[in-house]
Amino acid sequence: MGVVARLPFLLMPGMGMNSYFAYQVVGYMESGAVPYETALTAVFVEGLIFLFLARSGLRQYIAEPIPRPVRLATSAGIGFFLSFIGYQTSNGIGLVTANASHLSHWVGAHRRTVLATIQSLVTPRWTLPTGDTPAGDAKWDYFSQVVDFHSISMSALALDFSFGNPEMWLALVTFLYVDLLDTTGTLYSLCKFAGFIDESESADFESSYAAFSVDAIAAILGSLLGMSPVTTASENGAGVIGGGRTGITALVGVVCFSIACFFAPIIVNIPVWAIGPALIMVGVMMARALVDIDWEDPMEAIPAFVTTTVMPFTYSIAYGLIAGCQVYVMLYLVNVAWDWSLWLLYKFVNKTFKAD
Repeated sequence: MGVVARLPFLLMPGMGMNSYFAYQVVGYMESGAVPYETALTAVFVEGLIFLFLARSGLRQYIAEPIPRPVRLATSAGIGFFLSFIGYQTSNGIGLVTANASHLSHWVGAHRRTVLATIQSLVTPRWTLPTGDTPAGDAKWDYFSQVVDFHSISMSALALDFSFGNPEMWLALVTFLYVDLLDTTGTLYSLCKFAGFIDESESADFESSYAAFSVDAIAAILGSLLGMSPVTTASENGAGVIGGGRTGITALVGVVCFSIACFFAPIIVNIPVWAIGPALIMVGVMMARALVDIDWEDPMEAIPAFVTTTVMPFTYSIAYGLIAGCQVYVMLYLVNVAWDWSLWLLYKFVNKTFKAD
């Protein structure tokens, strides 16, 4: 993405799609209807189809019909999505939790947000997030390894081209349309947020063909390494806020993540209290896209609101786009029906009075 498309975006397994891949397609401990080798094949074929759509230009015809308010709201929806993650217990400051009684955790945790990462590295093991418990001891033992590397021999090049399973085809179609919508919405929003798109009416941007082609190739290569569908990460908004505007940003990110792979015991010790505020601030910055929405016009306000709110609550950018587009179409049809009704009423009244 940095060298070919020259964009400051990193790619990684998509949020939502990885959960669908792991828990619905393959299932917990392979309890699903599709073996993981076949599921990886579905990802591989999906990437090939996506690459064809990107290189042939057909992808543009899929993105162009997305209504303007939905495109504009996607950026804010992604920001709210990231903020929602930052508020949660497992990935952030712990303000949003499934059990209200757990809010007491936030009282102590939020005080450690400032310099929390440094504190977690220099203080004894009983200050780790899991405390002086068996879980805390296990985490300390892992942290003490400093350098670690896991083999991917079971998932690398594990494709199984058994197309007789109908569930495999269902997974393939799902991966494709979610990946198309997710990538289209994310790339457009990030480019709009970074200032690469000047006209709000446009659904395209410079080097879009290269960007979508790279995204598709990443999905193909990812499947060969045992990954769920790879897509452009919405978390790239943090890099844009930091000033990233060129492919150098992506290259620096690649180098840092590549090094981090070998220092997982240290990296995983970064507490979520330090990650959450960063995600929340990304949401603050990306919410400014809502100022371009005409909130006095229901045809813009309602689809924009639905798009923005559905994304965080469903954990899916694609679902937000789908919901926003559906609402826009329904409102459009209602408007058309109303206009036709008024026209027919006018004709009827006009004809009646003329007859009199």
